[in-house]
Amino acid sequence: MLSGPGPWHSVFTDVAWNSSTEEAGLGWIMDDEISASQYSAMSTHVTSLLLAETLAVLAAMNFALSHGIDSIAVLFDSHILINTIKKKVMKLGIFGVLRDIYHLSTAFKSILFNFVSRSKNVLVDAKAQQAFWALNLS
Repeated sequence: MLSGPGPWHSVFTDVAWNSSTEEAGLGWIMDDEISASQYSAMSTHVTSLLLAETLAVLAAMNFALSHGIDSIAVLFDSHILINTIKKKVMKLGIFGVLRDIYHLSTAFKSILFNFVSRSKNVLVDAKAQQAFWALNLS
């Protein structure tokens, strides 16, 4: 269980990305002690999977803040991105989005970034896939 200022929300994120079209479906699930809500967005001109994952984290953070949620644990299945964010490293190709994440993090009372296995991220993966296919059908 998460401790500290609350109430805490777990935010699961995932993406579906196509390297050929540079399109991505972003998905996130906001989960509190009472219920879970699913959300998605679409993005174009996404040049890497790491960029897509970073955009999903940023979208979920923006969503949380815009809905008055100020204590979150962001959970996703990219060890590379987890380590990058935790160490506050700047990586070429995702520099601008990382800068936004680092800046936005200061607006939360409490924020954690943690790894979650792919098997525990199945629902949000389906949401990201749904957003991706909606983009391709439009």
